[in-house]
Parts: sequence; structure tokens; C-alpha cells
Amino acid sequence: MSEYQPPPGLADFIAAARAQSVPQTAAALDVIHEGARERRRQLGLRATGVGLLLAAGLALVWSAPAPDRDAAEPGASRVRAPAAVALAEPVTVTSPARVDIEAPWRVRVGDGEHHFAVAAHDGDAALRVDTPGRAVLLREGAMRMVVAGDRVELTLERGAASWIEREGDGGAVPIAPADASPSRLAAVAEQQLAAGASAAAVATLRTMVLEHPDAVESSTALLDLGQQLARQGERAAASCAYQLYLRRYPKGDVRGEVTRALARSGRVACDELDPRE
Repeated sequence: MSEYQPPPGLADFIAAARAQSVPQTAAALDVIHEGARERRRQLGLRATGVGLLLAAGLALVWSAPAPDRDAAEPGASRVRAPAAVALAEPVTVTSPARVDIEAPWRVRVGDGEHHFAVAAHDGDAALRVDTPGRAVLLREGAMRMVVAGDRVELTLERGAASWIEREGDGGAVPIAPADASPSRLAAVAEQQLAAGASAAAVATLRTMVLEHPDAVESSTALLDLGQQLARQGERAAASCAYQLYLRRYPKGDVRGEVTRALARSGRVACDELDPRE
């Protein structure tokens, strides 16, 4: 039996198909079959089962979808950027989760843990990190961010960074770095209070009081903390701040005022700054 030889027209078609680049699209089966029939008509081929299968197979290969380039191995970086956009040279982003680069100094993140670093550089440029709820500006230093839906936990390991609460707000709320000295914490808390960011100020004041109990700034921090908690309606937490002040500074100059503030808040059982349930 002689070996099967495809008609010359079909052989030419196969060679031409192999020379074509593969487009990044998927084709439906009816489109594939119609394309096969049209090519057979153009080549003058008879509608045999062998011819239909060969043409359909070629069309399927031609239209095979490209692999998902966004799929990453577990633990691998999924930092993505438009073709013409790259991070600014001082910026480093490390993340096993997805990070989209929108501009040299701007990225957008979703759920997951992300690490950012900005090396010392000339000028006032800062890395902007957009989250589902708000944004962070990192001028210099390093920070760790954990995002879960609208909840964002941020640790500024070192350097200078600020929260931007709303798009176009124009105001920025400074963030206290983890390695901040008592004087730096006091300055940041003052800036936060001036910006009206009471919740951020409470967090900074708590850090001051718990991490630097012997610092001279800690006594004033306790007074500010109690006042802010009382204004937020956190009477039990305010009571704990006032009680801690009286234990630490029994001869403080404002003992009388603190005692009266404690009476207004009511005395509760406390574990340092936290009310006991």
C-alpha cells in the first residue's frame, strides 16, 4: 500500500499555517468549522472526513489561548505593570500577592501582605500605595502592609510616611515609625491631633505610654490619651488611662484634675490601659 500524500493545495496550506504567528485569542467551535469549510472551498478540496479533521485541528492550534501570565507559583511575586511603566529606581516592592504598578511612584494593592522600601533620594517624590479604603505615602524608609478587604494594618518599620484618608482631601496624617524615639512619637501625636486624626493619635499615644513608660513625654501622653478616649466616648478606656496616670505619678501637678476626670469617666477594672471584660 502506498503512503498517503496530501493534495498539493493542502500541503501548501499547512506550510502557510505553520508560518503564521499565533494570535492571543480563543475561537468557538462553530467559527473553527466555518473557517475549515471556507479554506477547503478555496483550495478546491473534497469534503472528506480526513480533510475536515485536519483543517479543524489546524484552526484550533491557530486560535489556542495564551497561558495566564498573571498566574504565579505559590509565594512568587505577582507585581504587574503596563508595558511602559516601571517603578522608580529608589522604590522596591516585595509581595507574594498582587501589586499593580500604575506609575513610577504609585502602586495599587489588594488582599495580602506587602513590603515596600524607598531608598534615600533627592527631591520630594514619595511612593503612593493605594488600598481599597485609603492610601499611604512613603517618602523614605520601609513599611509592611497587610490588607484584608477594607481593613489595612500598617507597620512603618523606619522612615517617614503618611496616611491620606480620602482622595483629594489634601491632608496627610503622619504615621509613627516602629523605631521612633519618645520625642518623635510625641511630635507625631501632636501632628495627628492637629490634623484631626484622633484614632491615629490614640494609637501613637498608646505606643508612647506602653513602650516608653519612663520617658518624660509619657506623663503628658497619658493625659492626652485619656482626653481623646473620653471625647470618643470610650469612657472605660479613658478611666484606665487616668488610673494609670495616678499610679505612675501619684504626686503629679495635675493629680486633682485627673481625679475629677476619673470620677466623670467612672472607675473600672483595668489591665494597664485596657478595661477588663
